[in-house]
Amino acid sequence: MKKVLFAMATTVFVLVSASCSLLNTSDEVVEGSRTANGVQEGVLLSGVHHYDTDGNTLFGDGGCMLQTVKHKKNSDGSIDYGTIEKVGKYIYWYGEYRYSSGNARGVACYRSTDMVNWEWRCNILPESSSPELWTDGYFLERPKVVYNEKTGKYVLWAHREGTGWNYGYASVVVAYGDYPDQEFTYLKTFRPFDDPALDIHDSGYTSDYSNNGLPYGYMARDCTLFVDDDGTGYFMASSSENTAMNLYRLTDDYLDVDTNWMVQDALKINQKEAPCLIKRNGVYYCVTSDTDGWNVTPSRAFYAYNIGGPWYSIGVFSDNDNGGNNSSNDRHSDRSQPAYIFKLTATDGSGTNSWLYLGDRWGPAFGKSSTFDNEQVLMKVEFDDTSSAPKCNAFFSEALCPNVETGEINYPQYYYIRNANSQYMTNLEYCYQGTNASWTATAPSGDSDSTLFRDQYLYQYRLVPTNNGYQLINRYSGLAIASNGTEANGTCTMATRDADDDKQSFVFERYTDGVYKIKNYATQQYVSTWLKTTKVESTQLNGSNILWMSSYGYYPGWVGSETTYRNYYTNTAIRQRWQLIPVNTEDDEWDF
Repeated sequence: MKKVLFAMATTVFVLVSASCSLLNTSDEVVEGSRTANGVQEGVLLSGVHHYDTDGNTLFGDGGCMLQTVKHKKNSDGSIDYGTIEKVGKYIYWYGEYRYSSGNARGVACYRSTDMVNWEWRCNILPESSSPELWTDGYFLERPKVVYNEKTGKYVLWAHREGTGWNYGYASVVVAYGDYPDQEFTYLKTFRPFDDPALDIHDSGYTSDYSNNGLPYGYMARDCTLFVDDDGTGYFMASSSENTAMNLYRLTDDYLDVDTNWMVQDALKINQKEAPCLIKRNGVYYCVTSDTDGWNVTPSRAFYAYNIGGPWYSIGVFSDNDNGGNNSSNDRHSDRSQPAYIFKLTATDGSGTNSWLYLGDRWGPAFGKSSTFDNEQVLMKVEFDDTSSAPKCNAFFSEALCPNVETGEINYPQYYYIRNANSQYMTNLEYCYQGTNASWTATAPSGDSDSTLFRDQYLYQYRLVPTNNGYQLINRYSGLAIASNGTEANGTCTMATRDADDDKQSFVFERYTDGVYKIKNYATQQYVSTWLKTTKVESTQLNGSNILWMSSYGYYPGWVGSETTYRNYYTNTAIRQRWQLIPVNTEDDEWDF
């Protein structure tokens, strides 16, 4: 990342065209590409409750994404894992198939060619897959699916529990299929190393579960699958009542663990859940979360040069509080728990890769009734190849622009919105539905002292076309600016985005080149900073202040001497003259 995002200047900024811009080179606001409810084409939203192409809830919770990558075969039939021969056009998204109660009794499967529009395929492991599932009682979590090139099979592992929410079962369910999006064949439920001859009793904090008729072997709760670049498969799972994270090597068919190899308590740190395991440029990375039920906890990142360890701590992952460890702080990983880190491979043959973090914002963690109401947090993962020790991290942005063909994950166009009085539309760090929209006279910081891009993202807005104008979506919160009423000199509020709500639609009226007045469609009032002249000047020009709506919309020629604007009500003119300053999102990467 470049240390300065843009240079502040007193001159008017001229708008330029950009790949995701809604503004053309003639400086006119145009409709732009959009679909239903104001969603822009090619834009993948984050931190929302997703829906499939039929309009039904998308169950991606605890799951993974899969792209079938096939490598060249040598003359002897062995696989040359260093040479990609074909990359599948579909991306598959698997997740916990949930009932309205929140229980997950299957694995939902969706597919997409653009990672934005997801088509429902089927429940690949319904209760009817085996009498053992519906007679023994079952719900599952953390389904992971990988492709085995040696066998041509798709393999599923997931954390399985018994009837009700009894986490003492702590076992694994395994299934396989010939196709990624058709019903799989149920194979078995077991615990790793469950052979009685091995005499493994993983009691954790409690009594010996094996004496209560439950399986021998190591507990396996939150888990993940990983295929190394030589085709070797691995399974990682929380064990010993979540006090250890065990790593197991799989058999060649990926259907069992190889009891000749395992790393017990691989990360050497207590109370870990939700592992995500990847490899990049010869370095292994693991991201996990702390444990606190459905509550938000910090996530942590580790690296190793050998999958067997030793593993070294990178630090807190995707933390919006500068590395703080307060488990009640809802800014950790943007209130999400890790589910998977997906490697996107370009389909154009270039070999380009990008990495996408999939996280679960659990319903009970933000006031919803059950896990049926979960939201998915999707973030681009960045890596630092210049430091002495490997680093990876991610930062929440409310939208992404994935490109499956080129293997890239970028961002839509964002803008700093500044008026002629050098006051910026901004957002509060703790911003929820109903919070007042804000402005500040403090410019966004682009230097090395800025706090993990939070300072910049609070200022950045995306223009999303609606039927009657544009929504102004804040990049940090994902909330839209809305009029807070119809009275004169009202306020603006932050609201859950709804393009059908006319109070969230704004019309851009050209004032002069590169400058606009922004009028709310529902109220016909104009966005402005403070209007009342009775307040102390320092209060008006510094800090965060409420963003106003005014029934006055001044045009050139209506204003007297602007040199005396602080003493006259006509200062509305410059407070309603808004410049849109494009953000260079190509430089918009994690500041390590």
